[in-house]
Amino acid sequence: MNKLADMPNTVGIKLSIHDIARFQCGLQLFGQRISVLCGEEAMFVPGMFLGAMGGVIMTSNFAPEYWVKIYHMSTEGRLSQKYTHFHSIQIRLPSSVLSKAVEDRLKRNA
Repeated sequence: MNKLADMPNTVGIKLSIHDIARFQCGLQLFGQRISVLCGEEAMFVPGMFLGAMGGVIMTSNFAPEYWVKIYHMSTEGRLSQKYTHFHSIQIRLPSSVLSKAVEDRLKRNA
């Protein structure tokens, strides 16, 4: 991975790590050379707080507005609001947002 990070065509890496300590090690190892992206929903907020540049996460396909809002809150330094918003998403996202997004997509494809 170190050799890849030093290649001129490598611009970023997606870290799909659940362990915050290991994620932070990845940021320290790669973050000065290439962009580090979060690959897990649960790590997005802590990862952004630690210095990740963004994320590549599955639920952003169904509910992009939530993840974009969290991203902007992070880049604007509104940390306490970000955590509050993130926790409310964790509660609502699976039942309401994802179900509606899947239902809407099925209707469009019918």
